[in-house]
Amino acid sequence: MNSSSEIDYSILRNLLAAGEWKEANKETKRVVLAATKSDRIIRDFPCEDLRIIDQLWVEYSNGRFGFSVQKRIYESVYESICERWGRTEKYGIRSFNEFGDQVRWRTKEQWNYYLDLVYDLWAPVGHLPSYNIVFLEGEFWGARLMEVAESIFCCLEDCGL
Repeated sequence: MNSSSEIDYSILRNLLAAGEWKEANKETKRVVLAATKSDRIIRDFPCEDLRIIDQLWVEYSNGRFGFSVQKRIYESVYESICERWGRTEKYGIRSFNEFGDQVRWRTKEQWNYYLDLVYDLWAPVGHLPSYNIVFLEGEFWGARLMEVAESIFCCLEDCGL
């Protein structure tokens, strides 16, 4: 399974089909960085590649995981905040904190470490794939999460996903 950018997605597909969520998360990092031709910054995500990655996650998790699932959760959180607090910037700290709570990337108002992620199908909806794309395995990842999430969500919007 290849895209026009010549990235082979068969490893990711096979890992997801086998329920190897942690390895699939690592492979997602590899293919995202290959697709964006980046080492740590997500920009200019080709729509075909973003669509393939997202569809694989959504399909093999029965709709529980994927970038588009996360975007829907984020948009719901944002709308809820706007109803309670009035309009606010779309990618603000309040929205990201509540999004992190929803997908359980935050616990007791603290961002979790990458190592605290749950790698099974019963993790909260939207929990995977993680945004470890710019983080090292033992690194605390709340600091740059907003930047990465905003970039991926904007790419999803640009691609109509």
